[in-house]
Amino acid sequence: MKELYLAALLHDIGKFYQRADKEMRYEKHARAGSVFLNRFLAGRLANGERDRVVEMVARHHEPQTYWDYVLAIADKLSAMEREEQEGEKGEAAAEPLVAILSRVKLGDKGGEEAYHPLRLPDPNKPSYPEKAKEKALREGDYRDFWQQFTGEMEKVSDLGDTAGRLTLYYLLQKYLTAVPSAAYYSRTTISLFDHARTTAAIALALAQEKPEHKELEEIHAALVKYLLAPEKERAQREEEIPARERFFLLGGDISGIQDFIYDIPMDDAARNLRGRSFLVAYLCHFLARWLAAEEGLAEANILLAGGGKFTLLLPAGAAGRLDSYREKLEREFYQAFGGRLKVFLAGISLTYRDFLPGKIAAKWDELGGEIERAKRRPWGSLLAAGVDLWQPREDEGTCPVCEQRPREEEGWCSFCSSLRDLGQMVGQARVLAERRREPRGGTVRTLGDFFARFGWEMVLSEKTQPGYKNFLLGGFDFIGQKCQGFFFAPVWEPKAFDSLAEKSSGLATWGVLRGDVDHLGRIFREGLPDLTISGLAALSRSLSEFFGLYFAGLLTNWRDEVYLIYAGGDDFCLVGSWSELPRVAQHLRREFSRYCAKNPALTFSAAIRLAPGVKFPFYRVAAAAGDLLEEKAKGEGRNRIAFLDRSFTWEEFKDAEEIKNLIVHIITNGGSRALISILRFTGPVDDYRTAWRLAYHLARYRDTLAGEKLRATMEELMDRLLPEDRYVYPFTLEVARWAELETRRGGDEE
Repeated sequence: MKELYLAALLHDIGKFYQRADKEMRYEKHARAGSVFLNRFLAGRLANGERDRVVEMVARHHEPQTYWDYVLAIADKLSAMEREEQEGEKGEAAAEPLVAILSRVKLGDKGGEEAYHPLRLPDPNKPSYPEKAKEKALREGDYRDFWQQFTGEMEKVSDLGDTAGRLTLYYLLQKYLTAVPSAAYYSRTTISLFDHARTTAAIALALAQEKPEHKELEEIHAALVKYLLAPEKERAQREEEIPARERFFLLGGDISGIQDFIYDIPMDDAARNLRGRSFLVAYLCHFLARWLAAEEGLAEANILLAGGGKFTLLLPAGAAGRLDSYREKLEREFYQAFGGRLKVFLAGISLTYRDFLPGKIAAKWDELGGEIERAKRRPWGSLLAAGVDLWQPREDEGTCPVCEQRPREEEGWCSFCSSLRDLGQMVGQARVLAERRREPRGGTVRTLGDFFARFGWEMVLSEKTQPGYKNFLLGGFDFIGQKCQGFFFAPVWEPKAFDSLAEKSSGLATWGVLRGDVDHLGRIFREGLPDLTISGLAALSRSLSEFFGLYFAGLLTNWRDEVYLIYAGGDDFCLVGSWSELPRVAQHLRREFSRYCAKNPALTFSAAIRLAPGVKFPFYRVAAAAGDLLEEKAKGEGRNRIAFLDRSFTWEEFKDAEEIKNLIVHIITNGGSRALISILRFTGPVDDYRTAWRLAYHLARYRDTLAGEKLRATMEELMDRLLPEDRYVYPFTLEVARWAELETRRGGDEE
């Protein structure tokens, strides 16, 4: 299994080698890969192990042994690409990776094809697609990139050890997400990393099932016929692929995140928020890795982990273990979090046919439906076991945060204190260290006790920990820092809410900005025709990287005014000086559009809610922002922002801000606040009499202004408020309210 895993991860490394080395340019990629690996693996694997890995890679298109067939089938099920044919001489070195998000289409909405630059990821600068190939890939780029890659590969010393294989996996992720898997003869939208990791996932899961050699030969032959068949004959060839269940798609959803993060006392809220938001981001990573380890599988079997969701590809036999996993998670989460955080598990079996183009997206959607059904019966395993979940609790002497455990000297229970301490450690740590140990029972008094019950230990530290798997926090130079991987989660300096309020213009309060991607389900169901599992992995990774990897870097200019609570998967939440949040929202929207190659099929909606007072409970403002997002921004058409209880398209919001700025400029440069009163008492905007009255009062106000420049600004405002194509600007009341809040001289909202 170890050798199969390495061969699967590296089976197409020859494609990268071909593009970087002119001497290998026209070799078959399987041979190019075996040449490189024969040299690279020397001293990193025992000689017999090295030979078997090299042989599997060399023969993955012409299998001979049992293990060759497992790898060959996994390769085909992953990408569903035809094999390169003898005599094909395309220029793969001239083909950059097509940005998969640029290919998404919903109905009549779609974008132009764009390309990912061949460069390393940078958490402070998203990998924005380029419209022109020559900007994404220049002569010599592959050669230089290969030299960087192999230079770091040389630092991986022992691939016979799990730590070495983990390092290899993250190194492939670091480099190969920018390298296309196929080039001139097939799809270029799938990165070499996404193809390699899904091939490895399929290979390990299939090998766990131990199918007979005859079955593997039969499946391989059927897949070859299918891939070589003309498009019109593929339906017939599909029937020749045995519909045998050999895989299990397991999905998990962490529910209750909002209540867990937001419902906290305002005292020391920022540090507590940081600990809880970090934990929520880590729980996906932890649960996915724990489940993969329980199944005897590897990191590659985790198809998705982030944003409160995780998905793994497992062997079919895992279906029989689903109930025990579900019961374990329900017991431990209920004991630790008292019902605030829940984990819902569901799974569906997959056949060989389910990996055919277009079919895996339907199964992914089916899994989502199974998870939603599981949510209708929370704590089902515990209820079936007769656990009483509604035992009355004594309010006196219990923790004011969780209302579950006895309070201690500082007023909080030991578990909530450990979450607050986690927030303190997050700010100091450079490394997240993990290790497996014997599971430990007993009462869950701290976060460490919770992990111990899974046989897991997690430590945040300023330096690497011997005997642990070490993940560098917030950076990619993990090998240089002696780590085995990397991990990204929001890490912000705690900020007092009254400090955020003081930095606001006008009204001294703070606000909450929340948002998420529109039509996410449709994007996966319909966005890309003939989606394969590697395409599904690439699509989910691309979306989750924007929020989980790049999002914090996009807020650099607002470090003093904004505090990032949560970002991952497809949504986000932040708190900040209320007057900055509209600008932050528009900046994030522009950056998301740019990241998606300005594809109109990919949008997000957002909502801003202001706190009525500085000491107002955070969870109530956050919940209200969530309601506003659903009811106004999404409920009135999506691709919108809700603010001051009104829904705007993003273009309308940009116009509203420009008009508000004109009002603020006039008032702060000598005009009176009577202008706001004129606007706030505007009548129906679709009535010509309102337009007449407004024009009269604005003209009189203009005549009171001193200076030609200020009167010119007022003329511009009048043109914007009384446009030629309608009676009155439709958001007059909202911009007046916005300007009134921004020009108020201190104090809480009235």
